[in-house]
Amino acid sequence: MSDAYRVRPYEPTDEDSVRALYETVSGHRPDPEWFEWKFARTPYSEAVPMFVAEHRTEIVGVRPYQVVPLSAGETALRAGYFQNMMLHPAHRGEGLFSRLNRRTIDHLDGRVSLLFCLTNENSRPIYAHWGWHEVTTARMYYRVQNPAAPLSVFRDDRVTRALGRLGGGLARGYLAACDQLVRRASDVRIQHESGVPAATVASLYRRHVPDALHVSGDEPYYEWRYDSPRWSTATHLATRDGDPIGAVVTRTRTAFGTRITHIADVLPMTDIEEPALGALLARTLDRQANSDVVVATETSLPRTLLLKSGFVPDDLPLLRRFRTGYVLFVTALDDTAVAFENADDWALPLAVRDTS
Repeated sequence: MSDAYRVRPYEPTDEDSVRALYETVSGHRPDPEWFEWKFARTPYSEAVPMFVAEHRTEIVGVRPYQVVPLSAGETALRAGYFQNMMLHPAHRGEGLFSRLNRRTIDHLDGRVSLLFCLTNENSRPIYAHWGWHEVTTARMYYRVQNPAAPLSVFRDDRVTRALGRLGGGLARGYLAACDQLVRRASDVRIQHESGVPAATVASLYRRHVPDALHVSGDEPYYEWRYDSPRWSTATHLATRDGDPIGAVVTRTRTAFGTRITHIADVLPMTDIEEPALGALLARTLDRQANSDVVVATETSLPRTLLLKSGFVPDDLPLLRRFRTGYVLFVTALDDTAVAFENADDWALPLAVRDTS
């Protein structure tokens, strides 16, 4: 690789150049508010967590990451979460991917116990070559409420056309029939509010901390996570006799003409009784009737409940070729005793999988 490239930590004066690189690579320039939220306001880093590759005076590559607290039962550790790397098309094949990764790993060695990333199929061979352990391909579930919408989540016009031919009326009838299959507790009251009450959801998280690895939930984390300017958020709170027993956090935005809602978090992450969870999900979906598609994962909701509620997994033969899930890779930097090599060792809700 040419000595004309220099890898260094991000500096505040780099922001405009980094946002311009994002536009070159993705076709969309992030606005300053999103960039500040995503990189400058994370509750676990004092500086912007990013290394950049510089060619002369131009930034041609970035390796963003986050340092996050992970928990598994009573065990707590810190991990480095690699975000999407951006490389200028004219400077690929110069070894920048490896060089940016190596600089970031060297920086985090001794500061975190694990590194993990959710990457796409194109980067799969690279992480395998580096010796990272492939854990699983994240499965996604879709509840298609408006088949005629340009469902960009499938990333293929043929799927959009096929779903569109089904017709909105047929979809509504099918989903209404599915909803009747869900058991719902009659003594649970559901309240809805815009935004996310961080203290309430953090309290629900602490009631049942999963034994699987997950990002620890506290008030600063929830306040930051759900403050992205790209999404509108809502909290659907289940109470019994006035006491909160569970919550669903949703976030919604319109992209490429499609209104998409994520079931971003369900709290507590384990041990919500199924009838109460069924009532909570049903009322949440009622509030999202105007969304074209609702996206969920079985990390947050049981597969049986998702299927009864009209969600379709992306690993069905018809949809497998259009999968949008990401591959989870992980590597250890110390001799941590926490299990992390199997899919059941991890519990990453949609809010963590998609960090936009």
